Amino acid sequence: MKKEQVWEFVKKWYKDAAALVFITLAVTVLVVHFLGLRGQDLTYPLEYKGGDEMSALVSVRLVQESGWNIGTDKLTALDGYYYNTSDVIAGLHNADVFFEKLFLWITGGQVAKTVNLVYLSAFYMIAYVAYFVLRQLRIKEWLSTGGALVYAFLPFIFIRGIGHIVLSCYYFVPLAVLMCIWLYEDERFMLPGKGFFKYKRNYAGFIMAFLIASEGIGYWQIFACFFLMVAMLTALLRTKDWNYLKRGCISILSVIVCVVISIIPEIFYRIVHGGTGLEGRIRSIADSETYCLKIIQLLLPVNGHGIRPLEKLIYAYNEYVPCVNENWTAYIGIVGAVGFLFLLVWLFTRRKNESTLTKRLTVLADLNICGILLATMGGFGSIIFMTGIEIIRGYNRISVFIGFFAITAVCLLLNEWEGKIAKTVWKCVYMGGVALVMLFAIWEQNPSVSFNFESNKEEWISDADFFARVDAVMDEDDSIFQLPYAEYPEGDIQNDMGHLSHYIGYLHSDKLKWSFGTTDGSDTDIWYEQTASLPVDKMIQEILSKGFDGLYINRDAYEEPEWTALEKSVQEYTGVTPVVSNDERLVFYKLR
Repeated sequence: MKKEQVWEFVKKWYKDAAALVFITLAVTVLVVHFLGLRGQDLTYPLEYKGGDEMSALVSVRLVQESGWNIGTDKLTALDGYYYNTSDVIAGLHNADVFFEKLFLWITGGQVAKTVNLVYLSAFYMIAYVAYFVLRQLRIKEWLSTGGALVYAFLPFIFIRGIGHIVLSCYYFVPLAVLMCIWLYEDERFMLPGKGFFKYKRNYAGFIMAFLIASEGIGYWQIFACFFLMVAMLTALLRTKDWNYLKRGCISILSVIVCVVISIIPEIFYRIVHGGTGLEGRIRSIADSETYCLKIIQLLLPVNGHGIRPLEKLIYAYNEYVPCVNENWTAYIGIVGAVGFLFLLVWLFTRRKNESTLTKRLTVLADLNICGILLATMGGFGSIIFMTGIEIIRGYNRISVFIGFFAITAVCLLLNEWEGKIAKTVWKCVYMGGVALVMLFAIWEQNPSVSFNFESNKEEWISDADFFARVDAVMDEDDSIFQLPYAEYPEGDIQNDMGHLSHYIGYLHSDKLKWSFGTTDGSDTDIWYEQTASLPVDKMIQEILSKGFDGLYINRDAYEEPEWTALEKSVQEYTGVTPVVSNDERLVFYKLR
């Protein structure tokens, strides 16, 4: 390569390279500050209370054991535990699994540390992808940097956290928005014909479709297809150009095909064994209303500001208004709120010309209002439920799409206004003012999430020691019956025991099999529940007849008189001295 070519390359890309370096440093500083990570040991889990975060830990454990997250014979001891026997959407976790494999390699197989790094890396990935999309829209580097950081630090990622890590990792949502804009404004994008494979954007479109299909648990894929349909139909109605229909269908089908490819193992399992792969996850019509999106929650801050009237208003709404649940994560921040309101106003403005800017604002406004119409209480999401399609319930999760529409709109406007400033001094003042506003916006939308670092560490160490002692007295592939019975996949908290606490045996033991993980309503699940409710002598006789070799009790699920009476009966019947965890939460009896 000639010196002139090198110089031209440097001149073209040095600003982007500097922006990415800045984003990396800024994300690091902000994550450490907001999550209180300074001086903390990431070897231990940031979240470890038996809730949804256990699924993230188990996913990494599955990848560590078998190379993928498909399943294991160490759970559901009587049947073997496989995602594709109970959850057809497991194949959509491919992006998450890629990062799990990467960080398992980097950490030398440390499960908890890997989960922590997968979650923390989401902040970086979201910012990088958002920056890429904003730059594709020819927004200046510094504005793209600010917009990307604001988007990467939405309250959604903090509040969803590790428990909903498949939602927290909304890396490729901006790519879906870019596909919508290209579909609307670029007449060659995804247009079938002789020149199809000569147009580079079409290859980019397929790559983006593949990435969109490879993350989350179905929400991002379905929402992406919905918004591509919106871009297709609104452009068709405005222009009467039927090519939009062809291009839109190809765009949507590209996502669908990639989704189908991702779940081929699950599809084959369903063909051979029957069932839907959605047992235990079918939703009710009430879910579409309960977990809907509320416009006020897009605009209502999630944290206190020291302004008493505002804090009082936030508290009053969250405390006394019905259907406030996970949808409180929908807040899109000050920048997002301004962009959201602007896009609503844009719907009613008259445009004298169709510039690139007006086209982009128009498509963003169309996407924005249609997202609201789909997800809001009593909206088209509820109508979809009424047709019998009862898989998606949390329509509030569409907020990350709406947030990007809004932030992109603000960046487009700011970019346009900067171009109209002639004097360097005023341009510097303008850039400094915008940067301060964006920095304030990042601070303001932070929901002040904190972790119980010390208690999680102590509990993890205690559990690891307990299961090491259990392993020491058992043989390879011995089966352990777990008390109390816990419904899977979506059970309830029992006293102080989380609904997924029974996973800890699998997380800490390499050699034993565990009864937990049977899908709610299956024959094995019914047996498990009935057996767990039997008198102690009959229960032990039954589990021994099924091949179980040990009995595990989580005291957190019981009041002290309950677990005391239970353990007394077990000890009297078996004559076995139990293994007890250092923190006295867990108890194990070797039955043979």
